[in-house]
Amino acid sequence: MKIELKDGKLCFHPEALIDCLDDEGKADIIERLACDDAIIKAVSEQIITGWTECGSHGGKSCSEDATPSPLDAARRAVALASGDVAAEEIETLRRRLLAKTAKYEELSLYAWNQYHNFGGWCPMDATNDKGDE
Repeated sequence: MKIELKDGKLCFHPEALIDCLDDEGKADIIERLACDDAIIKAVSEQIITGWTECGSHGGKSCSEDATPSPLDAARRAVALASGDVAAEEIETLRRRLLAKTAKYEELSLYAWNQYHNFGGWCPMDATNDKGDE
């Protein structure tokens, strides 16, 4: 691994660092990088479309291999799980909509009761003359 001292800083290429690590060291770096938002975006784009935003990709199988490349395996796993993922997301959105609808109905009923407790006249409504009756 080539390390240079530039402006008081040690400089090296990250690929060289990864090549020098044992499996445990690589696993530690992978765990850290796997939680980085920019990396998640780039990897998910590659899994969904097969390419990164800049047109790169990991290894791809050239045939219908019994042992697909990690990228092909990830794409297949997403395809197999997409029904489950979609169902879970739809259920989450449905629960949120039900909660919002219940809150809306609660507030609507409250407003209706408040309006009718004043006999249809609202003391804050200066244009309504029912209060003078």
